[in-house]
Amino acid sequence: MLLLTMIIGTATALAGLLVMFHLTATEALVGLSLITWSASFTYFQMQKAFGNRNP
Repeated sequence: MLLLTMIIGTATALAGLLVMFHLTATEALVGLSLITWSASFTYFQMQKAFGNRNP
């Protein structure tokens, strides 16, 4: 009975770690997407505001 309890406890802990891993990975990808979108948006707004000023 003790072995079964230890196995269930370990499986539950590993499942919790897996959920946290997915949450952390998703948060990192969303953050990278927001940074990329912000940089692209700023670039296009600057292009629109100042135009192509090549000498």
